[in-house]
Amino acid sequence: MRSLFSSGLACLIIMTGLSGASAEDSVVSSSDKAAEERDSQIHDLVRLLSHWLRELSSAEEQKRSRAAKILKLAAGIVWDADVKSRLAASDHIVPQAAPVWTDPFPDDLRAQLANCYRKEFRGSLDAMIQQFEQITTESEISDPAVDALAICIAVSSPDGAGIIKARRALPPSIHADRLLWMLFVCTSQTMPETKPLHSVLVPELRKLSPQTHDLLEELWNEAVQDGSTPKSLAHLGIGFLPVVTLSGISSRERTQEELPIFIEALKPKYPNFIRCVSLASLCELRWEAEPALPAIKEILDDESPLIRQFAATVIINIELEESRIPVLADRIMLKGDDRKQFVERCTGLVKSEMQILSDDISFWKDQLESAIAARSSPSKRYVLRHIQHLGPAAIEVESKVRQCLVDDDALAREFAKRALRAIRAADLDSKH
Repeated sequence: MRSLFSSGLACLIIMTGLSGASAEDSVVSSSDKAAEERDSQIHDLVRLLSHWLRELSSAEEQKRSRAAKILKLAAGIVWDADVKSRLAASDHIVPQAAPVWTDPFPDDLRAQLANCYRKEFRGSLDAMIQQFEQITTESEISDPAVDALAICIAVSSPDGAGIIKARRALPPSIHADRLLWMLFVCTSQTMPETKPLHSVLVPELRKLSPQTHDLLEELWNEAVQDGSTPKSLAHLGIGFLPVVTLSGISSRERTQEELPIFIEALKPKYPNFIRCVSLASLCELRWEAEPALPAIKEILDDESPLIRQFAATVIINIELEESRIPVLADRIMLKGDDRKQFVERCTGLVKSEMQILSDDISFWKDQLESAIAARSSPSKRYVLRHIQHLGPAAIEVESKVRQCLVDDDALAREFAKRALRAIRAADLDSKH
């Protein structure tokens, strides 16, 4: 995610030309004079925001490029503050991570500046939307001003309200759909844990323009003719339903609740590019995507051979059941060498996954204890899924597994039941 924005408040100050070498000293000092200088500096940074927004429409490419870089820096400060706010409000313990910023400026300065910038972006939202429409009408799609405006619109509200307003105001087009990509990227990291992402993202996905739909279908057909694989096809479609969203969704406490985003995108009404990217996302989520299996199995009869084969591969990647591979090969009507290659590839996938799993029971016991202590449902699901494969050998960890039978997370409870059935080889339904 940090690749969206060039990080560092120092870089922003230097690029705007507001301070020289003494900038860092002035903002980290605790003296009254330094505080006044800091407030003045923040005022100047915010005051210049409207100037840089106007520069995005400059006829000079150099001015547009410089303005785009500065605005991305400003938007990055807002986005970083929103991410930290979401994590701070999370109802589970978040592991300590390395600081995102490497400059010496204090958190309160960045927070103060972020609040000021957000206020300015919100106040300028209507103007930015009009500017976005003008630039995308007159300029090439690769114009840096387009991305800069999309990011500024995105961070005007951590729940995606700015982008949604923009998509309502703009005529349907490929450019407007680029805002959808920004909506996916930003809200997955900034939307509060208590507000499901899919309630915002799915309605927007349904509003893809016919222009975007036709372009993606054309690209899909060309790529298929060139012999592209599902993986490479998913990469080509990343700009419209980005797999990078997973970095946000998988870090959220209620991961499986967000599966409707990808289940929706599997439907035949969407371009095959988007369906392929959705399958790639579910494949990466692995056991977290288990509730999506019924929807994935529905497309095993899809008219596209590539979609059928990719769907079968995703099922194998989620279930990790080697015995299912020949059955699925027959189900998607593979013959000859194609069937042989599919079986060999999926068998290797399952075996390599099982080989990297530790059979050290104490290791999994420690992992489960840590997950329970941290109240991390994703971690509990991960550990329980693998304890199931250990079967009776995991008897030592049975008591810890039983604690998860009353977990708040439905999928964690289900995985706990399966793990206990594997450990005891008994039907727990009559006991619990």
